Amino acid sequence: MTVFSTDWIVLPDPRDYHPDHSATGVFELDALRRLNERDDSFVADRKVLAYLVHYPDYPVSNGWWERIANSGVNGAPAISKVLSEMEWLNISLNTEELVKKQHTLACYRTQIQVLGGFMKQFIRPCEIFGCLARKIQNNAWKKERTSCNVLT
Repeated sequence: MTVFSTDWIVLPDPRDYHPDHSATGVFELDALRRLNERDDSFVADRKVLAYLVHYPDYPVSNGWWERIANSGVNGAPAISKVLSEMEWLNISLNTEELVKKQHTLACYRTQIQVLGGFMKQFIRPCEIFGCLARKIQNNAWKKERTSCNVLT
């Protein structure tokens, strides 16, 4: 994360039910915590977003974000409020981005064979991200995200 001097960090939500996604999210959160201990502006200077893939009723139902607020790592009961305070954003894709997304998903032929309908749920004209570190983000984040719709 430090080598590329990235402005955005996008990681799997640790509450994802898939153990690989959940573990990767936990690993990345720990790395961010350690980097922030060395430089307390590291996280504040970046947009930190999380995404879900495997979570009950995601993305087809409108109630998943209410349930996820009480979920912890890998969907277990929450033991901390860190993840529950996440604000969910719906970022619209333009036509070109949607076509690229469709082509990219089509590259996962073996997963489409096994998960067909599940994979097709992700061909939608928006991306949903949680703003993971909202409380420690700088004020510029609030100004820049005006083009996003907050899910309520």
